[in-house]
Amino acid sequence: MKSKSIVKLDTVKFSLLSHPDCFQLPDTTVVNVISPDGEILDTFQNRMSVEGRYGVHSLQLRALHKGRELSVEGSPYAYLYGQNLYTSNDLLAALRELLPQVLDQCVTSPADADVQRWMSGDISLARVDLYVNFPCPEGVTAKRFIRQIARQLIERGVATRTFGNTFVWSPDRGRKYEIVFYAKGPQMRAKRSLKHFPERSRLLREAENIVRVELCLQVEMLRQLGLNNASDWTQETPRKIFGKFMRKLGIVNVTAGSLSNQELVALPSDRLKPVLALHKAGYDLRQIYSPATVQRHLHAFRNLGIDLRCPNQLESEVLPLLKLLSPKRAVRGAPKWMRSNGYAPADCKV
Repeated sequence: MKSKSIVKLDTVKFSLLSHPDCFQLPDTTVVNVISPDGEILDTFQNRMSVEGRYGVHSLQLRALHKGRELSVEGSPYAYLYGQNLYTSNDLLAALRELLPQVLDQCVTSPADADVQRWMSGDISLARVDLYVNFPCPEGVTAKRFIRQIARQLIERGVATRTFGNTFVWSPDRGRKYEIVFYAKGPQMRAKRSLKHFPERSRLLREAENIVRVELCLQVEMLRQLGLNNASDWTQETPRKIFGKFMRKLGIVNVTAGSLSNQELVALPSDRLKPVLALHKAGYDLRQIYSPATVQRHLHAFRNLGIDLRCPNQLESEVLPLLKLLSPKRAVRGAPKWMRSNGYAPADCKV
């Protein structure tokens, strides 16, 4: 990813740490952990939902460990602006803007020294979601776009799941991270609370042909990357991390239609010609070549930008994913009407 502006932030789960009884939420039920002797070992408050701007997106707050920790989960920019179609890449700025509103929910006020410490970035991160929005080309629906992605990635043998207009790629069952592809338009139209957004129809038109690619980083991966504290993040971090994980996908093009002389001529070696011919004819290369030879051929074609693990497609169905998921095609920022009306961060611009 070359542009620092195309990778944005969505959901974040973070914790503020202080001394006991610092965090107490009002009108919230409490769970006590009690020893056999009746001693209260620990105390947890159940979740409290805090409605965001226009009532569209909420934050989930929970006081833990006798009020020593406050857990917050939600989309900071969605909470602050009422929409998460277009946000920003500045994690620390989002948390700084959010922090006063979160602390206002607590019964007690923390010490100024604690607030200054949190504002400087001493905030523990348990989850961070990064995303890029890609527009569908003319004549292509988001559903077809996602179906092509799923068709290619399912062949990798990694855990995946599909539901509706969403496809999830989950190495290690998503324990450390997941990459999610979904149609943003249908997802937003289904959100009932969006009816309170002042420019709902206009916002939905913006989202209609958007395919969102979202990287969901869990706490174990954040620790592994050395990014489990807000102070570890800069505005460049989302771009670098997103690019690193997109390369793990290794998306390349697939073959389609009948074998052409032009395709054969383009191959750098004659030994690859029968391999391509067999693949395009629908044969399973594993039934013809040894495992080592199959791997060698797969590697050779991957270097040419072709994935032979995906069966040959009909000419009318195949989409050039390398081109469609190119950073040059990504949506780079919110339109002026959203920024000028305060519906998106000022720095979220083209």
